[in-house]
Amino acid sequence: MNSKIEHALRRLLRDAYGLTEPEIALIRTGGDGNQTFKVTSTGSSFIARVYGEHARQQPSWAQYELELLSHLADGGISVASPIADRSGQPMHFLTIGDGLPAPVALFTFADGSVEWPTAPPRARLLGACSAQLHQVADDFHSTIGNRSFDSDRLFHAPLRLIRRFLDDADPDDRITWKTLSQTANRAAALLAAIPDSSGAIGPIHGDLHQGNCHFDSTNDGDQLTFFDFSNAGSGWRVYDLSGFLWPLRDDTIRDPSIKAACAAFLDGYRSVRPLLREEESAIMASVKARDFWETGCWLEFGDNLDPSTVRGGLHSVAEQFRRFPIPA
Repeated sequence: MNSKIEHALRRLLRDAYGLTEPEIALIRTGGDGNQTFKVTSTGSSFIARVYGEHARQQPSWAQYELELLSHLADGGISVASPIADRSGQPMHFLTIGDGLPAPVALFTFADGSVEWPTAPPRARLLGACSAQLHQVADDFHSTIGNRSFDSDRLFHAPLRLIRRFLDDADPDDRITWKTLSQTANRAAALLAAIPDSSGAIGPIHGDLHQGNCHFDSTNDGDQLTFFDFSNAGSGWRVYDLSGFLWPLRDDTIRDPSIKAACAAFLDGYRSVRPLLREEESAIMASVKARDFWETGCWLEFGDNLDPSTVRGGLHSVAEQFRRFPIPA
């Protein structure tokens, strides 16, 4: 852990939030540079996030997440919600070194734990809760405008990054580019065909899967709490299902337990919010969209990327697309 960040964060938690002798432990650093810390103070646990470069350049990126979380919590969705400081502010800034000030927020702690692999009963619960999240988010309006998961963000922006690493003079690169661009165009067309009705488009988590929620067993049965909405925005609701359904991308789905969990997840979602016919047709397209989004994150945020390693990775993605194409 960076000692400067630790010192500045501990002082902020003490002075702004009134936490007594807060203990700080770094949980993870995301690909976008967001740093997530577990905070303990007088027997209570919290989560603190120091946002990365993207939010430092555009603080509204962090504000959108905090506003959406507050809206969901007010609507009865169990989320790790932002905590206002003693003056009522949910977001602060840390000046660390010579860089831009980093937005910082404190969140409630999500009891329970990640379940992986996820058994069908809990997969069904996650699907149903995801649909409820989408329904409550339908009337959310951010004060800073909208953040969109559109075709440019999911397909065209990653393709622009990919293009830099492929050489038209190389036959394998040409084949790879053809596969990737054709897959992107087909997936984008299927998503674009989804009408803006019946809750098919609206605010989404952006990175919804069992790694971003905790299950907790109580006397009333299993409970689920969502967290990490740093990629939230407005987009196709079926895209939000692609995180859990990502095993559809490769041989993983042939594992009977994984296949059963994916089926249960979809059944749970449909039990609350039935999918439109166009959404059903775009499920695999959404999984491909996540592949492009993940690839774009790798190329945008990766450090000291080796061109030959990137080319090999892109060839592998294209081969996977050929083996598991979007159904006609």
